[in-house]
Amino acid sequence: MPVHKGPDCVGEEMSRFKKGELHSGKGGKVVTSPNQAKAISLSVCGKSKYTEKLQSMGYSEKVAEQITAMFAESFLKNSKKLSSAPSM
Repeated sequence: MPVHKGPDCVGEEMSRFKKGELHSGKGGKVVTSPNQAKAISLSVCGKSKYTEKLQSMGYSEKVAEQITAMFAESFLKNSKKLSSAPSM
């Protein structure tokens, strides 16, 4: 079933879980765990679990996405510095 990305994408995927139609991959087993269903739906819809968490704390979607992007950018810079550091 094709995914229609948009504002209701996560809700549509979670409704598929509730109906018992959400699978863990192509031809994979039916998902029974709500946490796994949420992770799959966020992944399919191209969202971050951190953005969802910030929204549940009261931040707007736009601000939550900006904060997540800022931390992701900072994390990538730090990980590049650590990987290029000489080892002893």
